[in-house]
Amino acid sequence: MLNQFTLIGRIARQPSLQTTREGISYTRFTLAVRRHFKNQAGQYDTDFVQLISWNKVAERIADFCSKGSLVSVNGRIQMRSFEVEKEKRLTVPDVVAENVTFLQMKKMTDGTPSHEKVPIPSPPLPSSEEESPSN
Repeated sequence: MLNQFTLIGRIARQPSLQTTREGISYTRFTLAVRRHFKNQAGQYDTDFVQLISWNKVAERIADFCSKGSLVSVNGRIQMRSFEVEKEKRLTVPDVVAENVTFLQMKKMTDGTPSHEKVPIPSPPLPSSEEESPSN
C-alpha cells in the first residue's frame, strides 16, 4: 500500500512558523495548484490545498518561502480526530508535507522580499568521444 502525493504550485499566503504546547515547530500553509486541463470556458482552474509541515521542514518553509514562492511538495495524507461536542468526534484529513523542494526562493533586498529563480541545470553536452563513432 502507498500513501504518497506530489504537488507543484505557489504558496498562496505568507507562511508563519508556530509551535505546539510541547515545543514542536509546525507551519500550516496553502498551496495553489493549477489543474493540467482547461474547463468548459477554456480556462485553467486552480485548487487551493491546505498543508501542514513539521519540525525542520516547517522551519525551512518559514525561512525560505513567501507568498507566491514556487515549490514542489511530497508527502502523505494522515487522518486526525478531535472532539467537537460532548461524545461527538470529527475526523479530518491532514495533508502532511514531508519534503519541500524550493523551485523559487525568497531573497531579501533592502528588507523587501523578492523572488529569485533557482537555475535548472541543463543536460551535459556530449564529449567529442561520444560524437565520433568508434572504429
